[in-house]
Amino acid sequence: MERLKPLIVLFLLTVSTGLMLRSPSLIPFGLGLSIFIPPVFIRVLREYSLFWSSLLTFPALLFLFFLNRESLLDVSSVIVLGALFFLMKNFSPSITVTTGGVFLTFVTVLEETLFGLPKEVGPLKELLSYRYGIYFFSSSLFSYLSYGISRLFCRELRPLSNLKYGFWLVILFILSALGVVLKLSGVLGEVSKNLLIVSISLISLQGLTVSLWFWSKLSNLWKLITGISIIIFPAALFVLSAILGLLDYMLNFRKLEGGEENESNTN
Repeated sequence: MERLKPLIVLFLLTVSTGLMLRSPSLIPFGLGLSIFIPPVFIRVLREYSLFWSSLLTFPALLFLFFLNRESLLDVSSVIVLGALFFLMKNFSPSITVTTGGVFLTFVTVLEETLFGLPKEVGPLKELLSYRYGIYFFSSSLFSYLSYGISRLFCRELRPLSNLKYGFWLVILFILSALGVVLKLSGVLGEVSKNLLIVSISLISLQGLTVSLWFWSKLSNLWKLITGISIIIFPAALFVLSAILGLLDYMLNFRKLEGGEENESNTN
């Protein structure tokens, strides 16, 4: 019976997420729940093989197939994300998180092809040329958060505190920003805009990791104050993370004051 508990939790979580994603008013809650699907699926993978884990999740996916096919694609993609994390547990967090972000971006583009543009993007025509970068930003952030939670269930995954990208990311940021500043037209202009968003996204994830490292050094009172401030001003966290991500290349914060040695296969 103990071995069945993760399966039961995964079934309930999968179905609940699928139901919430059907309702516009419940989509934020559905997205919040879906972050926990990869770690729970990893727990199932540790009890069963990949084949049996996939087979045992089939009833929940079949239920969603008849309920809403768009929800099925969303939910099944985060289950695959959990399998991806588990299979890539020996890779550096930067590679694993980015691969997860690329995979979810591909799924979003596939959804756009099958079901049309997301409702929140459609009315904002000025965002159309930026949408692939925006897709990657949201997908990589989801992958990052889900990886962090999955680490609690699977200690074999490398610590998220080791996430760091190579200097190539700074070069990509500079070149894409230059393309935007020069106002390149046509395909080059769109590519520059989207690559700029992609580079800022990854730099922000690195900066967010630095922010969490600093946060872990604070007293409990300051942790509480900082946490409340982030809830009230979430945009400030994004700006701060982007700045810290860039500064990390020069200062290497996590090595200061006995910080952790970073592991990155991208350096």
